[in-house]
Amino acid sequence: MGAAKTATTYIQHGLFNNTELLAEHGVYLPKAGRFQFSKKSVVHHNLGWELLGEQRYKAEAGGWEALTEELKSVDAETVIISSESLERMSYSSQRRSLLEDRLKGLSADVTVIYAVRDQLSSLNSLYTQSIKSFRTHQSFSHFVAHQLTSGHFDFNRCFNSWYESDVLKLVAVPFSALVAQDPLVGFLAAAGVDVPADRLVLKSVPSNVSPGPIAVEAAKLLGQYLLAVDPRFKTTSNRGRRLYRLAALRARENGWCEDKYWGWTHEEAERTAFELEDGNRRFAEAMWGPEVSLELPLDRPTAAARLLGLDPKTFKDVQIYVDQLVQRYLELRTGQTYLPTDSTLSGLSVKQLGDDEDIDA
Repeated sequence: MGAAKTATTYIQHGLFNNTELLAEHGVYLPKAGRFQFSKKSVVHHNLGWELLGEQRYKAEAGGWEALTEELKSVDAETVIISSESLERMSYSSQRRSLLEDRLKGLSADVTVIYAVRDQLSSLNSLYTQSIKSFRTHQSFSHFVAHQLTSGHFDFNRCFNSWYESDVLKLVAVPFSALVAQDPLVGFLAAAGVDVPADRLVLKSVPSNVSPGPIAVEAAKLLGQYLLAVDPRFKTTSNRGRRLYRLAALRARENGWCEDKYWGWTHEEAERTAFELEDGNRRFAEAMWGPEVSLELPLDRPTAAARLLGLDPKTFKDVQIYVDQLVQRYLELRTGQTYLPTDSTLSGLSVKQLGDDEDIDA
């Protein structure tokens, strides 16, 4: 069940690439509930979306009833379901009970695997993901404040009712341990699946590259312009997905994904760590014992590049990047080809480029 940004995409691709080998070792990967647009992944987002009542749920892709029917004819020791959307079922007692009911309908022997990434790193990674997919163009501080208010990053609050559950066994795997050898190898070990690691088809290239500081700033600006030219712009539309892939490719080609983005200041990190300390202690003790703690990285250097501080060539590259991608979106939306225009950024003042709140406005 995730969490998001814990090599989930890599693991889901790995499950797909090793379907036959896993079947040889008694592992079945259900068809029902799979996300229709991830043809080469084993990712059951539709199951989570059904329980969450999301519009993205597609009945034709199959839900929990279809999954139950499918498994009636399956003779396998282990069935693996994978989706980060299921993590959101831990956010309230009502959602947890709903998920428990569905799991009880499948098996009396259920293991829920949760990859634990420290909240500072997780929030930082979620922010860059949200920025590069145009789901937000907030500043990092605003994004973090909203996320922490939700309570979804309080591990003890989300999982304490499953510490001694008679419905499922909760296995929490530290993210560092998951990726120590290979994320797929770590996941299968946590699931109790015994497959020779030397027979697994493994990838060496990350599946979902995170943007660096310049890419974050460029994507924030691009997201604002997309909403300006089309207030109905949706990242989940076919046009949105196509543009997202193109934007990510262009950012990598420009070398904007080589540096790491770290939005936390030391003061913000310390304050957040203090707020999370008690819940983290309770969760770690329940999952791993009192001798293990959940450490938060307080002293990483910040890396929030400002557009104002870029050298002229890089700044021009950002201008071209934003302008070309806005034009490409207009082409996708209308089916017409637009001629090049003056730079999209030409109307912005230096003050706007140097101030987060001005950019957000």
